[in-house]
Amino acid sequence: FMTYRLTRPLRLMSEASKAMAKGDFSRRIPVTRDYEIGQLAVSFNQMTNSLARLEEVRKSFIANVSHELKTPLAVIQNQCECIIENVAPEKNEDYIKSVYDEAVRMNGIVTSFLQYNRLVNADKLQKEKCSLREIVLTEIEKYKSFAEMQGVELTSEICDSEVIINCNRDLISMAVDNYLSNAIKYATGEKKVAVKLEKNRFSVYNTSEGISRETADSMWDILSRDNKARTKDGSSTGMGLPICAEIFKAHGYEYGQRNLGGEVVFYFSV
Repeated sequence: FMTYRLTRPLRLMSEASKAMAKGDFSRRIPVTRDYEIGQLAVSFNQMTNSLARLEEVRKSFIANVSHELKTPLAVIQNQCECIIENVAPEKNEDYIKSVYDEAVRMNGIVTSFLQYNRLVNADKLQKEKCSLREIVLTEIEKYKSFAEMQGVELTSEICDSEVIINCNRDLISMAVDNYLSNAIKYATGEKKVAVKLEKNRFSVYNTSEGISRETADSMWDILSRDNKARTKDGSSTGMGLPICAEIFKAHGYEYGQRNLGGEVVFYFSV
């Protein structure tokens, strides 16, 4: 009986390992009272959970890429067929422009997914001392004309003192860019966007009816098929906030979103 009790968990681990080799990550090992065997079972189950999560990410990554590329590829095929079959020669220039636009869109989609994938699998980021104040001011200047075109009033409240952080400048600039871009695109009502930089917190406010809990739960997660940030016209893949989330996690920053009654704020704290 003693031998059976000691060897049973080991047999179960052997069987679970064979199942994992075939792609089945559902098996777990019962934790026994024997300290060494119990600890081994706990470690084995933790490893299995990690592998299951990685497999989920891999499958979701492939499914999302396939889903996002399906529409532009179909458009390109259709437009090329129109040109080849000489359906409407006078529209060939329009067909070619459409093919080009879809190719640009595909490039953006692939770039976003590759950025996300690199962040998820990065062991260590290259960091340097940077001025968050300088990054924010640069991004605000970049978006002034876009805000004006969208009929959005863009204001800012930036602290006078420098905010020096140890970060990957390109990634933090990308996150600030995404927050600003989204705030301007989705501003409603009075269409106002306010940027605020305090000593250790960056926030972007915009006038909005608010974000539903369902959307708030899904918009940071690439694995959610209910990500409402994806637009039907293809202008957004919904990848911006999942990428931001990975950027903040890699830096150890707190981040989030809140409804404030007539306003929505997105923030991160360094």
